[in-house]
Amino acid sequence: MNHLSLRRYLYVFPIMALLLSLAHPSGALGALPTQRPEAGMLEVTVQVDGLSCPFCAYGLEKKLKKVENVADLSIQVDQGRAVLTPEVGTSLDLEELEKAVRDGGFTPHGITLIARGRLTEFNGVPALELPNDTVLLLSDNAETSALLESGSGAVVRVEGQATLESKDGHTGHPYTLSISAFEID
Repeated sequence: MNHLSLRRYLYVFPIMALLLSLAHPSGALGALPTQRPEAGMLEVTVQVDGLSCPFCAYGLEKKLKKVENVADLSIQVDQGRAVLTPEVGTSLDLEELEKAVRDGGFTPHGITLIARGRLTEFNGVPALELPNDTVLLLSDNAETSALLESGSGAVVRVEGQATLESKDGHTGHPYTLSISAFEID
């Protein structure tokens, strides 16, 4: 670093430190507050039966990239799964996702997801409301009961298994989420 660059650095650094301290709510330097992620699906993992080679993975990847709102995906051949990251603040259509796997010549075996949304009720059944008019019904288990104690309208981060239920009585929302872990925001 030459003399002029060092001098500029020593002049600019205190000014930047002052601006950062003024921008921080406490008026002191330190960690800036972290922003919560937007509501939506954060990660979706599909177990895929029959996935055994890189060439097969490439074909599946092409099909999954066509699913609306997919920002990133990773095909893990050795573990027989596809891990998808939706675009920020969106949800994936799980029926469309399973169809893409079947169209790729494979059998979807299970879907796990991590999502952030608002607790609500749908036809009297506890549910998680996500963007894109997505509502996942919540299965009746201990985690769901504990989560519901926080009250309707609470924003939560959940992890669980999405299962396709019989469409009877679900009025267009055939997936039920069995929560395995949650965090209240």
